[in-house]
Amino acid sequence: MTRRFKIPIATLVFLFLSAGSYFIYIEAQGNFYPITDDEAYRSAQLDRDEFEYYIKEYEIKSIVNLRGKNPNEPWYIEELAVSAEHNVTHYDISLSASREPAEAVIRQLIEIF
Repeated sequence: MTRRFKIPIATLVFLFLSAGSYFIYIEAQGNFYPITDDEAYRSAQLDRDEFEYYIKEYEIKSIVNLRGKNPNEPWYIEELAVSAEHNVTHYDISLSASREPAEAVIRQLIEIF
């Protein structure tokens, strides 16, 4: 292989490995980040172990689920169970990524916060 091809291939491999590492990191973190230090946090959907870890580590007192009630979904059932086991208040608000929330939903969010 000539030098002319080695540099672009090495660059592509480096970019692929960097991107892969980033996505593995995000997955391992549960995409958990502070919104306001020591007050409010956001995350992707967490599994039981992640929920329990973050509840204990950050003394979480309430969870706001922005996907609305999903009583037949395993993730939702688990989220409610973990919340109840740790005395964490659980709120369900249904938001859309493509539509503005109704005024009543905004009021409800303000009240929760």
